[in-house]
Amino acid sequence: MKRHIDKVHLNPTQDSIPHENGGGLVKEGANNIDINTETIDGKDIFHSMSRAVFQIRHYNEEPNIDQSKIKRTKERSIQIDDSAFSLSACMPFVKPETRETACRNKNVYGNITDCASKLFNTSEMLWVLLRSISRKNLDIPVLFPTDVPQKIPFWTGYNSCLSNFKPHFSIVSYTPIIDIKPNDMATVYTTMRKCVDMTVAMGQKYSVQTFDQQLYSIAKQVAWTMPETFRYHIIRLGGFNTLSCFIVAIGKLWGDGGLKDLLVDSSVYASETVDQMMNGKEFNRAVRALTLAFGDLYVSLLSAFFN
Repeated sequence: MKRHIDKVHLNPTQDSIPHENGGGLVKEGANNIDINTETIDGKDIFHSMSRAVFQIRHYNEEPNIDQSKIKRTKERSIQIDDSAFSLSACMPFVKPETRETACRNKNVYGNITDCASKLFNTSEMLWVLLRSISRKNLDIPVLFPTDVPQKIPFWTGYNSCLSNFKPHFSIVSYTPIIDIKPNDMATVYTTMRKCVDMTVAMGQKYSVQTFDQQLYSIAKQVAWTMPETFRYHIIRLGGFNTLSCFIVAIGKLWGDGGLKDLLVDSSVYASETVDQMMNGKEFNRAVRALTLAFGDLYVSLLSAFFN
């Protein structure tokens, strides 16, 4: 494994290519790292902020850049000297006295409606329709063979069959760990500043950084406090946390409107399991339950349409 320290990152595989040399989009993900957490006395527990940098590459890409490698040795750790200490040190940050709030957007409902109309996809309706043929639970006014086995996979397999192959992959680079409490504002501020400096050094105007739900809320507070510093900094919530928030929103809106009763009375899920799913827990079960509920509601809609 190749390891080295420079102004940008630690890279165990290949160097990230700057934009001027044909490099792709550079993104970063930051999360807390917990090591040695199960000690008897609760001491010597390691809580820090870890970062990973991702860059998209194409399979047929031949980067025009010199890559120097360090010889592999038995040593598994890197000695941090004074010149590299700044890469893992925390920057000073003064916590704001008042809690900042985001600016309210105008015409929110109109913007959401425009996005919803553009994202409408008939593949969802076709998935329900094709899976209902072999189940014989939909009275379609067209002659179909009744002895056809189920050949349409579930939602994930169905979309995998329809997706296009992307001839690219991601190169992962690892930066020095910031050895400070992760949920501190100074730690999050340091992580954001290092991400901005890294993307500027790579020749990229906008910096993209992904956090989990807890660190995302702190990062937004920092960005609202210093809008000019992070003017071109895009903060993203991770995909898992984004879907969990959507599941919680669905539970808040339609949980007491019959969704919980539908899942429990169908004898598919227990009552306590449904409560956990509507609160954002039991993620895999919640995704499957909502997919099944979506299919059943669409079958009712199609049945009313054909009748």
